[in-house]
Amino acid sequence: MSGVAVAGERVHRWQVGLAAGAVLATLPWLALGIHVTLVVVLFVFCGLPVAVPLLVLHRGEAFVRACVGIGLTSVLLAVVGFMLGLFVLLPSAVLLLVAAGADPRRRPVGARILGVAGALLALGATVVVPTWLVRDLVMAPSFAEPHTYRAVLDPEDRRYEYGLADAQETLRGFGATDVVELSGGGTHYLEVEFPEGLSQQRRAQLKSMTARLPGVEKVEVCPASDCG
Repeated sequence: MSGVAVAGERVHRWQVGLAAGAVLATLPWLALGIHVTLVVVLFVFCGLPVAVPLLVLHRGEAFVRACVGIGLTSVLLAVVGFMLGLFVLLPSAVLLLVAAGADPRRRPVGARILGVAGALLALGATVVVPTWLVRDLVMAPSFAEPHTYRAVLDPEDRRYEYGLADAQETLRGFGATDVVELSGGGTHYLEVEFPEGLSQQRRAQLKSMTARLPGVEKVEVCPASDCG
């Protein structure tokens, strides 16, 4: 049988499924970065073309060309834009390339191999990876035991902008592993990290000493979801 789709021939359902998987594989990453403008812009310009093959399902030849063209372009974008996070396009790119050749009417044996490989990749990209991301990035921080104190500073006191050596030396004697000065929303604060296994007594002592630092207005436990 010929390996080229016949003009006017509809796309095989295996190919449709793989092409749909390529689109679904982009959604978890979009969901994670929907609040970041850059992520949305990159998705619109680089991710949406992945859906183009689904617009030509009634034209097998055009579908194959679209899968190959967009698949290869996505691979190039993933490599060039790796540092911008475009590597997330790789599963979709591979699925499109697989979909282009997964027609059992043209390649009875090869299409089955590609179909199984593509199905496993689609399963990983649309179910396994999102589940792992939700578990590690959403669920785990929510249930993790806090191990950081956040000390809100007097907004007029800028001493910690010029060095934290004294505060670090003092608090490390009470179990702190690190002290950093941060700001956000017009508030300046210190984040005092301590080991997860630090006893409750030592935690209370550390919190008390943190509250005694010059310029500290209040000390509160920082949730793991906010402070890692």
